[in-house]
Amino acid sequence: MQGYFLARPNLLKSVAELEPVSATAREFKARLLESVRHNREVHNERLDILRALRGALKGGTPDEFEARLRPLLAGCSSVVSVCLLDLDGVQISDTIVNNVPFLPQKTVIFAPPPRGTDHSFREYFYLLLEGSLDPFVTAPYVPLPSGDLCVTMSTFVEGAAGERSVLTVHFRVEE
Repeated sequence: MQGYFLARPNLLKSVAELEPVSATAREFKARLLESVRHNREVHNERLDILRALRGALKGGTPDEFEARLRPLLAGCSSVVSVCLLDLDGVQISDTIVNNVPFLPQKTVIFAPPPRGTDHSFREYFYLLLEGSLDPFVTAPYVPLPSGDLCVTMSTFVEGAAGERSVLTVHFRVEE
């Protein structure tokens, strides 16, 4: 570390003069490692939820979507909403919103997308379809269902007749 914030440039008279800088560097490293551990833990929790939701949908139809997922979502406060897309990126289910309180000023701009909405231009769709990452995880952004900072995870789901669709799950980002 260097800069006028820490000290003015001068010749060191002893190694002991570096101790305040070394202590700051150790504290910074400890906080950084704790942040990495926390982010890994949150990511693993989201993966567990995504896998449970995907498992609940396996072998089902879009019409069974809500009935299969609603009981699982009741215990997942980090999930904002979920929906199912076909392989063209068109929403084939209603959006299930998971107990998200909407502020009146947000409802003018943000609302859960209805069945038939085209998501093909969203990175959680096209990068999952074209890439090798399954599940795909977005960087934090503000989605339509809530207007709050979220990350979206998307993954493939196999339906009753073996057809594939895309499950998208918006997770709240805790600030």
